[in-house]
Amino acid sequence: MSKLILHSKKATLITSLITSTLSGLLVYLILRLLSDLSVLYFSYDLNIKAKLLENGVHFLTPVTNPIWTRDAIITISLAPPILNFFIAFFSMIIFTLVKYKSQSFSFFLQWTIIFSLANTFGSFAENGLFKTGIYKALELMHFGGVIMIIIIMISLYFLYLSGVGIGRIAILNIPDNFWAKNKISLWFYFAGYIIPWVLILSITYSFLPKNNLIIYLFSIVTLIPMIWAKKSLSDEKRFKPMLPFSWIDFVTLIIFIIGSLIVHSIFIHGYSF
Repeated sequence: MSKLILHSKKATLITSLITSTLSGLLVYLILRLLSDLSVLYFSYDLNIKAKLLENGVHFLTPVTNPIWTRDAIITISLAPPILNFFIAFFSMIIFTLVKYKSQSFSFFLQWTIIFSLANTFGSFAENGLFKTGIYKALELMHFGGVIMIIIIMISLYFLYLSGVGIGRIAILNIPDNFWAKNKISLWFYFAGYIIPWVLILSITYSFLPKNNLIIYLFSIVTLIPMIWAKKSLSDEKRFKPMLPFSWIDFVTLIIFIIGSLIVHSIFIHGYSF
């Protein structure tokens, strides 16, 4: 069985598909929970009543209440993207410092970077497109629609740049036998990233708020540049291919499943400060 996992390309694709899906699912749920908790924290700090439920944060204080000042809107709207930006930043540091990574740890870090950057820049694009969050604050500051269009374009551009950066480091972490002319093979690209992305969406779709759904869809922008990324000789010495699937990954996947169920149960039962 160990030889099959170590030497069969088909087995590697299957384990990569399962590992990537389960790690990505847990990452997405954790990031959504942390983002919602940051909203709850600042709402509580600003005396705005709110509760975390399965389909998002519900504000119990009416928007007509004068407590909803411009500063309050800006603070609450900026809390999740700023939090996610720092999570992405520290995840990149860990990814670059750890030379040898197990399959589960590698995918966990990669999805953390992908989803946290999408939550950062995708949220600004979503706010501008659907006139929520930051858009409301800018509206109170009497900024015109042109400013929001610029913000949307800049956000999408930074999402693309994030994808280029992710592609450069992720491509040097894929198994050696999944290269095609110094680029990631389509088989591994779909098994390790695209199919898991679709599966995670299908699993979480039923309890995704509209804004989270849009932000999730924006995350595909970070995956597209990966297919064009090429090996860099200077980086190849610092990054090594992910280790073959092992018993450590098997145990980790069980932990991922349990963790996902725990986080989901928090959403189901609700939470408030």
